[in-house]
Amino acid sequence: MNRFKMSGNGMMRSLGVLAVAVAMLLGSAGTAHAWYKVKNSTPNTVWVSHAYWSKSGLGCGWNDGCDNNSTSGWAVHGWWQISPGGVAILLTQGYSNAAHQLFAHDGLGHVWGQNGFSFGTPNTVFARCEGLFTDLDIPYLQYRTIRSSACCGIGCSPSDFTTTLSL
Repeated sequence: MNRFKMSGNGMMRSLGVLAVAVAMLLGSAGTAHAWYKVKNSTPNTVWVSHAYWSKSGLGCGWNDGCDNNSTSGWAVHGWWQISPGGVAILLTQGYSNAAHQLFAHDGLGHVWGQNGFSFGTPNTVFARCEGLFTDLDIPYLQYRTIRSSACCGIGCSPSDFTTTLSL
């Protein structure tokens, strides 16, 4: 006599529990709390703009909403005003799920940028998917590469990261 024999209903119940556990595990990657911050270690107020693209798919976490055929895939947001010694949270999603670039300036000639992509960057507060607009009257600023790849998969967990601006 097999004491561990499972009935059809018992097996279905076990498969249902397993399915719920897997869904919770996969779904938790997208709801984990993580962030990307910028710290101002200068004696001057700085203004920061942030560009990023995220990977989406099974086990990747979150989607920036700009991944379609009519855009470059980059989301661009600005401006955060950060006082001397202050910190601004630019993104409240997992840092490792996205590539990141930023542009910052202090209005006194100090600029953090220059080795990344150029993005259309209005002078006022904005949030946009790069490529959806054909504004010829806004400046295209060359951002600084902070992270050039995005982590995706089971071995990739949401992480926190801080970029520190200094003179």
